[in-house]
Amino acid sequence: KEDEEGGDEEGEDEEEEMLRLRRSAGYVAFEERYRRDLRRKEGDAVDDMEASNGEGDHAAEDGEMWKMSRGMDDTVEDAGRETIGIMPLSSRETLGSSHQACVAAISLDSAGSRFASGSMDHSMKLWDFGSMDRRLLSFREVEPLETFPVQLLRFSKTGGKILVGGGSPSVKVLDRDGIELYSCPEGDRYLHDMSQTKGHTAPLAGAEWHPTDPASFFTIAGDATVRIWNLEKDKAITKHSKLIKIRATRGQKVNPTAMLVDSSGSKIVVGCSDSSLRQYDTRSYSPRATGEVTEACSPGTEFSSLCASHDDTLYLGRSTDDCLRIWDARNLDQPLKCFQDLENVLGQIGAAFSPDGNMFATGTSVRKGSKQGASIVFFDRVRLEESGRVMI
Repeated sequence: KEDEEGGDEEGEDEEEEMLRLRRSAGYVAFEERYRRDLRRKEGDAVDDMEASNGEGDHAAEDGEMWKMSRGMDDTVEDAGRETIGIMPLSSRETLGSSHQACVAAISLDSAGSRFASGSMDHSMKLWDFGSMDRRLLSFREVEPLETFPVQLLRFSKTGGKILVGGGSPSVKVLDRDGIELYSCPEGDRYLHDMSQTKGHTAPLAGAEWHPTDPASFFTIAGDATVRIWNLEKDKAITKHSKLIKIRATRGQKVNPTAMLVDSSGSKIVVGCSDSSLRQYDTRSYSPRATGEVTEACSPGTEFSSLCASHDDTLYLGRSTDDCLRIWDARNLDQPLKCFQDLENVLGQIGAAFSPDGNMFATGTSVRKGSKQGASIVFFDRVRLEESGRVMI
């Protein structure tokens, strides 16, 4: 009986130790320690299996969590690729406090210690991994846009500020604890010349921080403009610092739906409602686009997300024609490859490169009546082919 009690206490101590490591040292340290402990418990049999088969067997208590939807087990080689080494999944958790409506935005700070979630129920929740207990609750909930849904969240590069936007023409700047610091003014919607307005006159469509200037950010909206804003300490924002009008070849207004900013902040690429891509130089005072692709996605569709690789050599574009396209940044006329049959029903699905730049990923949505679930799809940057899927 004493041995059994001692074993139970030892198991609880190991669980607490793993939880402590996960909170303090982050996900990477937790995963390495967890996998090392599994190997030690299994003994030399695992090492012998690795030596004979050339692959490790990590299928322990949570082995099912490592499986891919394509039927790939924890360490399965497909055409010479070790899939699980690329997509390390150690666990899945359901957070304790949830929104009352669809979660429309999420953003993680650069340190990976805190994230924010926004919802169609007008609320934004802040979560902190360091102070989170077993209940997995958020530590703060606010309604930054009052009666408007929160559909856009962006942590600054330092993690000290958050851009918040949604159905309102205004964008808010909050600190990392959810306290409002700045609010961009709304423009007069009865003015025809957008350059005379103080801010956007239509709902926000996107926002990005300047990559090198922590006091500057970009916004796009349904008033066919790109606006650049500057923050000044202890001063309210009264007007944008620069405005770019988005116009088609014949001069008519074209609304932007997605935007990317290169690593220097000198170049922006805008995806528009007419299925086109337009590139602008933020340092130039000329309103003309420096590059344009008229049919970057299928006619009648638009871009839901644009993203640049860390070295600015590749661009990703997710569109509502159920495609993900990748371009060489030096030539936008033709994509390097177009991945099809990736459902994008609501037009809000994003795409992103991995931190090391070797992979990129996007999500899929579910059409009504479909038997397939939503997933996150991973792609190899060099081979330009699908590496695996994780079902949500």
